[in-house]
Amino acid sequence: MKKEKTITDNLNKVKKSEKGVARLKAFLKTASGQKFVNNIHKERIDVLCKRYHLNYIVYTNLTITMNVISSVLSKLGMKPENNAKKAVEELTEQHHPQPKRLTLHTRKIEKDGRIEKVKSECSKLNTINDRNRKLTHKELLNGYKAHKLDKWLMTNPEPIEQDSTGQLNAFYESDHEEWKKKLELIKVQIEDKIIYKYNPNLPLIVRYKNGEQSYIHKILTTIPDKENTAKNINGLTEKDSIINIAKTKINNEKKRNPKVIAGYLRDHNNQFGRVIIPAA
Repeated sequence: MKKEKTITDNLNKVKKSEKGVARLKAFLKTASGQKFVNNIHKERIDVLCKRYHLNYIVYTNLTITMNVISSVLSKLGMKPENNAKKAVEELTEQHHPQPKRLTLHTRKIEKDGRIEKVKSECSKLNTINDRNRKLTHKELLNGYKAHKLDKWLMTNPEPIEQDSTGQLNAFYESDHEEWKKKLELIKVQIEDKIIYKYNPNLPLIVRYKNGEQSYIHKILTTIPDKENTAKNINGLTEKDSIINIAKTKINNEKKRNPKVIAGYLRDHNNQFGRVIIPAA
């Protein structure tokens, strides 16, 4: 019973398909049919069939739909008109020059009758801005400082001697001097905040003797300095806690390893430092 139903359904599909092909043949013989053939290369077949009310030949698989239409066209001997075909050929044969690839690191140029490789525009830009390079910790902290300072300058602009209307500021000199003092103060505050948050430790480096004229340097430990007392590290005395801690660390290392020559306590920016001599 089920097999008979399947055969009946297939026969109905074939009859429906045959009716659709017959209707398509009748349609193609009209003027609208020729317009349909002229546009068949320009648009999606399902969109084109919907415009000309040919939904009865549209299958889920558009390749089958195109094969059915192509077979009917070949039987009728129909082709796009010359003007339509020519327009399609001209469209496909058009060539537009493409821009050069700026992502390449080098490009070739002709100089003095020979070809040379030079840096591309993108490569030059990357060299200037270092966009492909990861920032170091120091560069990152400097960026944070600059960002915070820019935010402060937006709300505290530098006083001007004369505004856009031409009006003079009678208190320019006093205002400017006061602004400069505030600027220096805010720079110190910003640096203290950045160091407290992102770089609170000072590296303590130890120098070991390795031979007659050779030495080895190694980071022994780090000393916390959230208050940024090391911003003037060479001005500190032995009364300051970080100097006492550094001396204790160096003395303990000297007892453990007699090859210790001296220690070196660097500041937060690794620009300045202070020599720590171990006890005899």
